[in-house]
Amino acid sequence: MIKKKKLLSGSETPTPTWKKIQLYYFKKLGPDLCILRHNCSAVHVSSKDSLLPLPLYYRKLILTWYEMKPVQNVNDIEVNQVNWQLLWNNACISYKGNMLYFKKWIRRHILYVNDIVDDQGNFISFDDVKAIVGNDAHVLLQYHALINSIPKQWKGVSRLDNEESPSIKLCGKDIRLLDSIFFKNFCIMQYQAVPVSQNFWEKRFPMYDFRSISWHVLWKSPFLTTKEPKLISLQWKILHNIYPTKILLHKMRIVENNKCIFCDIIENIEHFFFDCKIVKALWDYVESLFSYSISLTVHDIIFGYNPHMLNKFRYIN
Repeated sequence: MIKKKKLLSGSETPTPTWKKIQLYYFKKLGPDLCILRHNCSAVHVSSKDSLLPLPLYYRKLILTWYEMKPVQNVNDIEVNQVNWQLLWNNACISYKGNMLYFKKWIRRHILYVNDIVDDQGNFISFDDVKAIVGNDAHVLLQYHALINSIPKQWKGVSRLDNEESPSIKLCGKDIRLLDSIFFKNFCIMQYQAVPVSQNFWEKRFPMYDFRSISWHVLWKSPFLTTKEPKLISLQWKILHNIYPTKILLHKMRIVENNKCIFCDIIENIEHFFFDCKIVKALWDYVESLFSYSISLTVHDIIFGYNPHMLNKFRYIN
């Protein structure tokens, strides 16, 4: 909490408060938002101990980011992008099948391929690395492991001076400038799944043109057509195929069989509301009440909505 207060009070940048705390947590895992630039999968990131100190929200946020972020192969990366390829946790840079992650190098801001090449496109010498990282016993082994891990296609790329690392973009926008609402909506769109009941009806009525139906409008129809709670509940149960018909009650072992008591055939939701001979007589009577000819179909009765009718008659229930 003290660190947060220092962060919020001591910063002179005009960045909003809610953004400062997020950047604070991300930068704890490496300079230049290093954690968000790794070219690896969510499985690899989740196994890292570096995520453990983070609050649960930020851990989930980072893992969600990696689930949405594709892993690039060596052939997917263009020549002009090589300089800004991250050296650490990069699937393209591996030594004996393992990605590299040298914390001491990261703390010294050696992050990209651009940081280990000179103007002629050669790798900097071990003495130069030692001057930056320090004269540690492991530095020599780490240096050789890193140099040997760089793909052959990337060697010979000259250093770029006076250029900042490219910003991390999401939907073409700099991630530093995005607010929480944008990220939330993006996650919803990425993980948006077709409702179970929608799949059910599309399989049950394969010949019906569901492209003419706005499912968003259909889900709201019980609340648009009446204010009576019992009617709203009835239509909602029908649309979601949870109305207690005999076939459903039989699955729950509440009744002994799934047959209609009038027709002696399986009582599913279509039979209960449309095909049963008792109910059929009711719909014939309803059709006879209109001054003009109408023909109610099973889709009209089940959905209570016909997109081909005039606006004021679309909602049948």
